[in-house]
Order: sequence, then C-alpha cells, then structure tokens
Amino acid sequence: RRKALDDLQERSLGLWLNWLWQAFRLERLDSAQLQDLADIPAMARLLKKWASKKGSRQRPWKEQCRRLRAWCKTHRGTLPQTRAENAEERQLAVWARNQCRAFRDGKLGLPQVQRFSRIPGMAELMERLRVKRAVVQVPWHERLDQLKEWSQDHGGALPKVRKHDPRQRSLASWIKNQSQLYRHGKLKQQQLSDLARIPAMAGRLRAWKMPTQHWLDRCQQVRAWCAAHGDSLPRPSSDIREEQRCARWIWQQGRAYRLGQMSSFKRRQLASIPAIAARMDRWEETRRRTD
Repeated sequence: RRKALDDLQERSLGLWLNWLWQAFRLERLDSAQLQDLADIPAMARLLKKWASKKGSRQRPWKEQCRRLRAWCKTHRGTLPQTRAENAEERQLAVWARNQCRAFRDGKLGLPQVQRFSRIPGMAELMERLRVKRAVVQVPWHERLDQLKEWSQDHGGALPKVRKHDPRQRSLASWIKNQSQLYRHGKLKQQQLSDLARIPAMAGRLRAWKMPTQHWLDRCQQVRAWCAAHGDSLPRPSSDIREEQRCARWIWQQGRAYRLGQMSSFKRRQLASIPAIAARMDRWEETRRRTD
C-alpha cells in the first residue's frame, strides 16, 4: 500500500513538473517563482536544461518589444496570432499575450507600459484591458448594486453584451461570468439569494438550473464509461485523459449538489447511473452535516 501511495505521489509530481515546463516555456513563471524553484538543487539544474532547450538565453524585454513593433508595422498594424503557421509569429504572439496579462494584472512598470502602447494596434487593446481590470477590482456586492440600479432604470430588463454602451456591456459580461461560476458550483448561497432579489435575475437563475446540451452530453459519456467498466467510478488519478475528465465532472456535480445548486432533473439523471447513485448518498450526508 505504501508503494502505491509513493507511486501516486510520484505521478502527481511528474504531472506538476510537466506543467512547470509548459509555464516556463510560455514565460508564465515570475522571477519569484523561478528563484524558489532554483533553490532546489535538482530544479536549478533542470531550469538550466529548460533554458537551453527553449533556445539558450531569453531575449531582453526591450528587444522583444522592438521585434513585435517591427512585425506589426510590416503587417499594417495587425497583431501576431498564436495559431499562425510561422514560428516567429507564434512566438511573438505568445510574448505579446503574456505582456497583456501582466498589464491587466498591474505587473508592468510605467516605462514598459509606455513603450508597449506605442506598438501599432496595441493602444486600443490596452484600453480594453484597462476596463477589464477596473471591473475585476470592483467588489462583488458593488457590481450587484450597479446591476440592480441599471435594471431599475431600464424597466426591469437585463443588460446585453452586444450593445455599444460600455457600462451595459460590462454588466452583461459580469452576468455571464456569474453563470460560469454558478455552473461550476462557485457561487455561495447568499450570493444566489442576492441575485434572485433582482426580478429579471430570478428568471435567469431558473434558466441556469436547466441542464444545457453540453451537460446532457457529458452525463451520457459518464454513463457509458461507468457501464463499460463494471459500474465503477472513474479515478481522478488515472493516466487516461478521458477517465480523468469523467472523474472531474462527477466531482463538479457533487459540489453543486452539496451547495444546493442542482435541479431535480439533474439529480434524477445522475441517480439513474448506479455508480453515481451510491455516491449521491454520501453527498446528501455531507450536505446535511453542513446545513
């Protein structure tokens, strides 16, 4: 049993190292993270190997900025694409995307912001990122109050994403984000109650509870997997990607169930899968203990 636990831990660390390599290759590790890794002797050697594999030393920031500016000028102000066939364009696109994320998160210094904004086509993109950054920094209940006020001023309607009004688009995007959080079981019960106090949002919440076609398709895939494996549940530690995905989906359903965010239709669908029906009894016990 100890050997099995050791093997599981080794596989987990191996997956984490693979993720670190991808993050290193795409320049998503900041200097503090790199330093922490370098403090581990074996990782220090591995980082040197990764740097060599990536193409020896990374180009300085100013040089990368000059290369990107020259590319955009040559291509009439268009920005490089990450899915381009040309390797240089892909590399520049990844670097530009990372700088945009750093700007959005407030991690670019003023000289870098000024230099980066002079790249053709970048100023407009940075302005949109400024709006997103401002939205992210607004507390949740403040955004809720803004939505409530907007709905009252517009006859109880909800904002739409495709309108030209920036405030309306911003609020509509926020509602969309809440729907994603809801489907992943990350909205608290109090937040749901607060949203339901807005009449139009009460109807929207009811719609969110109805299963989408994607949910039904995934449920059918999990049903087929369990049936093909003797009514056993998929393991999240499996090396098989499809089994990992099924296990992750079941975990998400359990979270939604325990938080009281699952419709009766979804509960019936899950209960019709024998392996999950047994697991739902445990979900119910956990839910009752936390009530």
